[in-house]
Amino acid sequence: MNSIKEIKTIALAHGILNDIRKGRNHNEVFASSERIDVDYLTKYLSGKLGKKITTFKRLDGILSYSKRKDQIVSGSVFFYAPENDQDSEKEAQFLKMLTFKLAQSNSFFIHFKDQNKGGL
Repeated sequence: MNSIKEIKTIALAHGILNDIRKGRNHNEVFASSERIDVDYLTKYLSGKLGKKITTFKRLDGILSYSKRKDQIVSGSVFFYAPENDQDSEKEAQFLKMLTFKLAQSNSFFIHFKDQNKGGL
């Protein structure tokens, strides 16, 4: 990874960490996958928080977590970086259900919206 991409990724991570420390439950990240390395971002956040970050890339993963609140541990961090071919109507419905459950369990949700793929 080039140093500019790494610096931008770390800067974004620190913004997310500040939101977590302030007790916010939800963060929408508008960025470009060309400028931000999503895998590096999750590894960096995981290292700084000292806990595993659950990452979703498909809607079926969101649905399975949304249905089982007992799986969600208080203080957990969830990261959603959608793949290209997601049904936007179902995605909105599943995300609404998941974010409601996460807010009840005092967990944090990061929604990565890639600007290059129409996420904005």
